[in-house]
Amino acid sequence: MANPDKAWSVRYQPIYFAKSQCFLRARGALSCLTCHDSHQPLERASLDYDKKCTGCHGSTSHRAKTEKPVGSCVECHMPRVPAQANLAFTNHWIGVYDKENPVRPRR
Repeated sequence: MANPDKAWSVRYQPIYFAKSQCFLRARGALSCLTCHDSHQPLERASLDYDKKCTGCHGSTSHRAKTEKPVGSCVECHMPRVPAQANLAFTNHWIGVYDKENPVRPRR
């Protein structure tokens, strides 16, 4: 079963996605298909997903509290988690992360 403190558990995307405030607040309006077209190959460019994020959140022009420039929404709020050498998963527990801990959001 998924252990939210273990990097390997990030591969359970549906479980992690269901923990996200975006998912919980959407009350059924957000699903895997909101961002992923099941009839197209998986989009790999994280900036392309920003359009999906701004559909609900309006703008991506915010800055992190550290005032460092922010890349795409996904890079910050759905970080890649290395499970082992040459293998990483995108964390679908959408949240605010510290760089030191890409497995569990701080809020």
